[in-house]
Amino acid sequence: MGKKKKDKVWEKEVAPAIRAQANPKSDMPDLWPLVIKDMTERDRLGRAKYGIPLRSFNGRDPLVDAYQEVLDLSVYLRQEIEERLHVDDIIRSLRRIPGLEDVKTNNLLDSIDYLVQRVTQVEQSNIALSTTVLHYQGTDPFRSGFDAGLETAVRIFESAQGEMLSDEEFEDLQQEAEKSLAEPVGRSA
Repeated sequence: MGKKKKDKVWEKEVAPAIRAQANPKSDMPDLWPLVIKDMTERDRLGRAKYGIPLRSFNGRDPLVDAYQEVLDLSVYLRQEIEERLHVDDIIRSLRRIPGLEDVKTNNLLDSIDYLVQRVTQVEQSNIALSTTVLHYQGTDPFRSGFDAGLETAVRIFESAQGEMLSDEEFEDLQQEAEKSLAEPVGRSA
């Protein structure tokens, strides 16, 4: 791996994991009670699994147990760093959308929910607009989609053949397609 590539890997993957951090400030719940609750649950699970609480001189090597746990911990920590990098990419992308310029990690789900609501509103207004336009054109949505599909198929055919169909050939093809559309679909014996 070249030096420039190593520098880019360092910049993207390693440097964010070891950067200096600001002093902590938060209005979130205290963590100690949460950790004590987790420890109590781990004790309960250990007793259920081994039949006794964790005690000293139990026949296991606590250094090996702790080292194995630290190895697992390091992988879990690296997993979190990787996942945060991807969340940061998502946040940067979302910030490009009008109305979501202030999205942050702590309001990401709300911002995505807002985006889904906006997309749904746009889709619904497009459906209403499309239905209105088709109504004034005297065309139903199926017919409009059928015509667009036929037009696309013809353009693909023309591109593959290297020549354009005449208007008469296109009308003949359209009439044939309409006939086959009108024929009932049956099962073969």
